[in-house]
Amino acid sequence: MSSSRTMYILDSKPDCPAETDQAWEDAHKAATRCPGCNRWRADVPLEPVHVRLAKVPRTLIATTGLFQVVARPLVEVLRPYLQDAVIGSVEVVGKGRLEDWQTVKGAHGRVLEIDRGRYSRHRQCHRCGDIVSRNGWSHPVIVERTLDERWLYLGRSDEIVVDGRLLETEGLLGRFKPLRVYSVPVVPEPLDGEVLPGDAGWTGTLARVPMPKLPEGKPERGIGLWL
Repeated sequence: MSSSRTMYILDSKPDCPAETDQAWEDAHKAATRCPGCNRWRADVPLEPVHVRLAKVPRTLIATTGLFQVVARPLVEVLRPYLQDAVIGSVEVVGKGRLEDWQTVKGAHGRVLEIDRGRYSRHRQCHRCGDIVSRNGWSHPVIVERTLDERWLYLGRSDEIVVDGRLLETEGLLGRFKPLRVYSVPVVPEPLDGEVLPGDAGWTGTLARVPMPKLPEGKPERGIGLWL
């Protein structure tokens, strides 16, 4: 049975990463991140991330691998829908603060799990116990019961995930030409066979589930590979 909700990941073209200043990244990780999985530590209060980049971002939404760097006009449109998230500033080495860019970081424990597809697999960090995706190439899938009344969510890697109603209400595709969206299936129950936090039967320890044989044909088009 398919869900009545349609969900999309926001991305932009071209797909360009944001390169952080290495000294800044090292200090940021030491202060806020678990050394075993790079997740924001649960004992560190969430605060806006004021990042220092090595270069000016070249696209609407860029990722540092730790959080998203997003063009300010898009952030301003999304801001009323953002819950349990913080917005920070961006500066570039040799150029100072960039007024047209901001960082977006989701709160620990309030992010949306989007990796529940047939080929999604996770690992449990040996340092902090957090659950981390083990193969980010798998096609994202959302379990319907993890959604609530919100129209905007942030994934574990701060992917911006929106309800189709937000796309339509705000006219995002018409207002932001570099924006591209990827549809994410919403299913009644996980397809991966794993038991994660929030699932019935979760014991606090992640049990490994064998990976099924990959299809021989080409993967689906879009973000990630086979469903």
